[in-house]
Amino acid sequence: MKKCPCCGYELGRKYNPSMEIISLLSKRRPLTKKVISTVFDSIQREIPSDEGIMKRFQFLKGIANVDDDTVNTVIIKFKQSKLHKRGFGYSYLRSMILREHSDAPKKKFNELKRYGKPPSKRKKEKENAE
Repeated sequence: MKKCPCCGYELGRKYNPSMEIISLLSKRRPLTKKVISTVFDSIQREIPSDEGIMKRFQFLKGIANVDDDTVNTVIIKFKQSKLHKRGFGYSYLRSMILREHSDAPKKKFNELKRYGKPPSKRKKEKENAE
């Protein structure tokens, strides 16, 4: 079977998108589910070409391996920038999330280089004055 390199969608396989969406969303935390559903509504309202259950499924399949914190922060940035009103849909949001996910370790390393580590906590030694 051929697999899409961007989203992981397997071409030629029969999918039941609604059941797959339920199973993909069941792995997420409640806050992440709420954020994802709000972005679904706003994208479908503004972009008619991204309307449909298959587009939602392909988006969720593409971000299945990304942690919830990254998904939440990127979707919030997407909504605050109002990119959905400028015509950016699921594919752009998916690429934003995947880019943030892949850049996170390097960002962490650069942040440590720039600011350094916090000092380690020292245990106070009890002095026996006796």
